[in-house]
Amino acid sequence: DDPVYVYLRPGSYIPVFKYKEAPVSVQGNADSNDPFSLLKTSAIAIAILPFHDISGSPLSSMYARGIPDELAYALMQTKGCKVISPASMAHFSAQEHDVAAAMSKVGAQIAFEGSVREESNHIRVTARIVDAAGFQLWAKRFDAEGGSESFFTIEEQIASALTTGLDALFVDRKSVV
Repeated sequence: DDPVYVYLRPGSYIPVFKYKEAPVSVQGNADSNDPFSLLKTSAIAIAILPFHDISGSPLSSMYARGIPDELAYALMQTKGCKVISPASMAHFSAQEHDVAAAMSKVGAQIAFEGSVREESNHIRVTARIVDAAGFQLWAKRFDAEGGSESFFTIEEQIASALTTGLDALFVDRKSVV
């Protein structure tokens, strides 16, 4: 019957503390069936972590470096989002650092992280949204042919695909001016 849960994320010795119930000040706005309900009350601070280049090829490396910038641009066009500059997050990597610590340092409520793979000029991008406790809230995958269109066009398509529909998750349109 303790009011607090203590979690340990896989591979980490840093405990995460969560209340069983939302604090009284936000409890009235929370919908227990919607993991994003607490995020719908105001603009949400989003960090975009560097995307991990799994393949190590020149093409996948270019996409891994370019997608965070396109993603930041697309998120800035999404109602209810405020984006922490990818340049501020450039020295962090989800594989090398504690994501929760990085998010806390910059004041992010959620973070985008992801990976890029290439096989025979085929690009696969997988992106995730994680909360400050390290729990994955959302994931999406995008596939493209690396040489079929311009590099910029494919990056824009990836960012658009990854952000489509997110405004409905982040914003309760009745509460936003």
